[in-house]
Amino acid sequence: MSTIGYIGASLCLVGVLSSLFSISHIVSDINSLRSEVEGRVDEFKVLADDTWQRKDANYCPCPARRDSKTDSVHEPPAASQNGGYRKAKRH
Repeated sequence: MSTIGYIGASLCLVGVLSSLFSISHIVSDINSLRSEVEGRVDEFKVLADDTWQRKDANYCPCPARRDSKTDSVHEPPAASQNGGYRKAKRH
């Protein structure tokens, strides 16, 4: 083999080794990014669960209260299907 052949083969070897090193570095970066995203998703899940628990704790369907003067029951306003409130029925 001539000198040009050895130089070409060594350049190819350097290229292959640098490609393997680059691939391992890219895989490592992807794994660290995946771990970071999973951690943030877990934080989001905790935050979302906490928000739903606080929302449910703040929503208290008021029990019917009795008017001591007329001895009648006043119903709390009922939620409509679109999320608003409609007027309670009067007795």
